[in-house]
Amino acid sequence: MSPPSLWSRVSALFALAVVPLALAGACAGGSRDAADQASIVPPRYSGALSCLDCAAIDTRVTLFAGDSFLLEETYRATRDGDRTYRSRGTWASLGDAANPSAGRILMLSPNAGETRRFRMLGDTALRQLDRTGNELKTKANTLLKREP
Repeated sequence: MSPPSLWSRVSALFALAVVPLALAGACAGGSRDAADQASIVPPRYSGALSCLDCAAIDTRVTLFAGDSFLLEETYRATRDGDRTYRSRGTWASLGDAANPSAGRILMLSPNAGETRRFRMLGDTALRQLDRTGNELKTKANTLLKREP
């Protein structure tokens, strides 16, 4: 077997130097894409809210960029079994004029139906409010936590 030519040694060294750099660049680009995608994942809040005539209302609110939302509610153990409803519409984050130190209010205005209001507790949770935007006077769960 003859020793490798100078050209084959240069080609091998070139491959050893360039291929890892190309792979590193591809990986860096991939992680940047993953980071970009992670930053566009819409915030989603969920929890089991209290219900007067069912076991609980499993609730999930997804806020999309711009001003649209998806509200999914599953009423558990109704007399007709579990019932799931979905509604879409627009959302807005407003200051609370009556209580500015209490934080912002999230208003969900569905395409059909009644506006819902939640107190924004930082970016970690939403607390359900009544129809006029006041705190509910109950010991039942009114909290939706942000999903990871």
